[in-house]
Order: sequence, then structure tokens, then C-alpha cells
Amino acid sequence: MQLIERAELDVEKWEELRRKESSATLFSSVTYLDATAENWCVLVDPDFSFGIALPYTLRLGVKTLYVPLFCRQLEVLFPERWSSDAYTLLLQHFPTVSAVLNRKIPGVPTEEKKFQFITPGARQALNSQAKRMLKKFQKQSYEFRISRDPEPVFQWIESELKHKVKEFDNLYINKLKELVNVLLQSELLEIVHICNEWEVQGGMFFMKDAKCVIYLKGAASEGARKHGAMYALMDQKISETLASGKLFDFGGSDVPGVRRFNLNLGAADAYCYRYSIDNGPLWFRVLKKLRTRWKRK
Repeated sequence: MQLIERAELDVEKWEELRRKESSATLFSSVTYLDATAENWCVLVDPDFSFGIALPYTLRLGVKTLYVPLFCRQLEVLFPERWSSDAYTLLLQHFPTVSAVLNRKIPGVPTEEKKFQFITPGARQALNSQAKRMLKKFQKQSYEFRISRDPEPVFQWIESELKHKVKEFDNLYINKLKELVNVLLQSELLEIVHICNEWEVQGGMFFMKDAKCVIYLKGAASEGARKHGAMYALMDQKISETLASGKLFDFGGSDVPGVRRFNLNLGAADAYCYRYSIDNGPLWFRVLKKLRTRWKRK
């Protein structure tokens, strides 16, 4: 096994490995990691037959393995080929870990997290809430329009979510804008506006590649939400995705309200695993505790 920093990575070999792994998504792509991670490297075997991308922060010389904003999990590619030595090397290189993986590390305590997805031919029946909202939408004059302009969606995200969700600060919004622009330029993003005549009342960002479509973010006016526009747009995108033979991924959330919305639309739960390991130098752990206390004040 070897650790290769981004600057020395053979991009073509990494992307070929990612394409071969059926469960790998954009979260492991070079484009996505370059747009979201502070730093990253990969842990691979010499012939690139299995591996994992490892985003990390570097603070006072200490590396911390982490999951960047807008990245649900770190993906172990071809996990059946991994040995205990590979996981040992990972933990030796990153004594400080605050990350979510799509696989369990043998012998390391973890916390389960849920996310939702739908595979072709396996969509669950819509529940009564979803059916009710879709019926409401049919009586309205809203339309969905594909666009190249992300700004109206950003405006609704800031308007509707910034004051409701703690994480939606200026840094969060700016990082989201950076990611959206990169994905748009790389033809890996679809923007859909929710329109009432020619007035944009909301919208959603969907990431897409050859294997799946992943919901990134979206928001809409109170009126559009009450009339079922969010349900209807998501339902339409799910149907289109499954009809093309791709998996639809809701992006990952175990927040009760968001998870319920996803399950209402026929999703199933899957699991990823959160790891919190703090074996860094004592002085670094003390500084982290002091910083946490300061932030709580």
C-alpha cells in the first residue's frame, strides 16, 4: 500500500479505479475533491486495484482526516480486497480522525449514520403525505425549467435556510457556490428552477455522472412548498433517473425531517459510519478542547 498526495497522483489511474467500482460516486472524483477538500491524498495498492481518497486538514503540523462540506462520506473502493494492514496504515498516517466512511474499520468503535437512495426497480411505494402533496401540485400553475443560472436557487437557499439552519453561514454559502460553479463548468450539475409563470420560486441542484444522480441542495418559497413543488420536482427527477437505469441518491441525511421527506418518496435507508479518533499529540488535543470551549461561549 502507498499514500500518494494529490500533486503526485496519476489522475487517469485513479479515475479508472473509481469508474470500475460500482458503488463509487462523485464524492471520490478528482473534480469533486479538488473543489471541496483543503488537502487530499489517496491510499492505494501499487496497481490501483483498490483504494480510498483521504481529505485532510493540516493544523500546526498535525493532519486530521475529515469529510469536506457537501461530501457525505469517504468511499472505500473495492473493500473486499482490503486487508487489516491497509486500515492500520490509514490510522497510522491519521492519528486524528473526524470522518465518515462507507465501510467499517475492523476493531474501531463507530457510530452508524443513515442516508437514503433508490435503485432502479426498487422504489418503495409513495406514502400518503407524498401522494397528497403531488395531488396538490397538479392543481397549481408551477413549472420546472432546466437552467444554467444558479443564482435564483442560491437566493432562495439563503432566504429560506440561512436563518433556520445553524450550519448555513456565509462560509457555507460561499463554499456551496464554489462547488456549484466547478460542477457546472464540468457538466456534472443540473439546475432546475421552480417557476410560477416567469418568476423563479425556488429550485434544486442535482449532481450527475454515468452511474447516479445525487441531490445536492435546494429551496423554495413557502407558497411553492405548501403547494407540493418540492415533492413534485424531486419525484420527477427520481422517475427520470430510474428510467435511465441510474441510482438516485438523496445526498445523505439522518436529520429526522429530511429523512422522512426522502422515505415518503420511496427511498430506502443505507448506512455509513462515523469515526472520531483523537490520538494526536497531547498539546494538540488540549488546544482543540480550548478552542471548542471558546466557540461555545
